[in-house]
Amino acid sequence: MNIVLNRIDERLIHGQILASWAKKLQVHQILVIDDQLANDQFAEAVLTMALPANISLKIFDINKGIIYIQDHADETSPNTILLVKSPEVIKRLWDLNYHPDSLNIGGMSAGPARKHLCRSLYATEKEISIFQELENNGTEVYIQVVYGENKIYFRDLI
Repeated sequence: MNIVLNRIDERLIHGQILASWAKKLQVHQILVIDDQLANDQFAEAVLTMALPANISLKIFDINKGIIYIQDHADETSPNTILLVKSPEVIKRLWDLNYHPDSLNIGGMSAGPARKHLCRSLYATEKEISIFQELENNGTEVYIQVVYGENKIYFRDLI
């Protein structure tokens, strides 16, 4: 598989993913890494129903997800979007030796201890430190809600 987008988005699969990113990047697979959803057959069925017929969905917990990524990340078809809900999941994948070149932040909503950084991005100090650590280790971290927008680089917000 060829991971063409690594994205944090609390909503996971929604119109912006399908109408913008999947279409423009010619995606045929979405890979969701989420410990809770991996064991929720109903949520998987709902997410699958939202997808067009030409896009498959795989949902794994972190441990099975990293194995899948390592076994299939050969930059061949299918073009794949990797979706997670939080920076902590990306950090755990990083610690398990998945080092993406770039990370797109699509949506992190307001919440306790989260401060507003820009548009739809709110983050705790811990989440900010994860983004900084990723950047310091060579991952380009940026905010871009839909494909056609300009990137806002995380380093420019701090």
